[in-house]
Amino acid sequence: MSGFRRWLRRRWPLALTVGYEVLVLGGLALSGEWSLLKPLNTALLIAVGPLAIAIGWLWVKRRKRQDRVPVVSAYTYDVFLSYSTKDTDEANRVRDQLENSNLSCFMASQDIQGGDSWSDVIRNGLLHSREICILVTVNSLSSDWVSAEWGAAWVLQRRVVPLLQGVASGNLPHRLRNVQTRNFSDLGKYIGEVARRREEGEG
Repeated sequence: MSGFRRWLRRRWPLALTVGYEVLVLGGLALSGEWSLLKPLNTALLIAVGPLAIAIGWLWVKRRKRQDRVPVVSAYTYDVFLSYSTKDTDEANRVRDQLENSNLSCFMASQDIQGGDSWSDVIRNGLLHSREICILVTVNSLSSDWVSAEWGAAWVLQRRVVPLLQGVASGNLPHRLRNVQTRNFSDLGKYIGEVARRREEGEG
């Protein structure tokens, strides 16, 4: 898509109202009817264009605010742990070691309470986590929830760390193959890196 078409697609209300103003004023001038119109009608015709432009511009600004990724000034969690429920025991081990190192961890099975909306709690957890750790197993590779979680983290521009257990890095989804992985057997190394990133204020 060309730059002009992309601009037009995002700001079509503004372009449409500018075009309207040009047509109204140009039509009046070319037809020679300008002087025949009553002053009040002329004023109304001229005013409609700027008013419509203002409304269109406010609409565009509102859309831009809605599309903007929320900015978080302080993180509630150091790590968002993404995993398959079939690997809950291993995920609990990761969470326990993080918390033993004074690092906070979002884990769905622990943080979602009765009556909560899963999607809302998970979305909030992702938004307020400094990074996401994917416990990559045969089970999680086929999990739609895990795919959705790391995809959302990528959109939010969070650090995504695949923690491999029984899976080669070549089996990762294509978008994750250029990301440095860590092995579950060397969990302590990853947790040390998380602690250093928090201390240095890195994302």
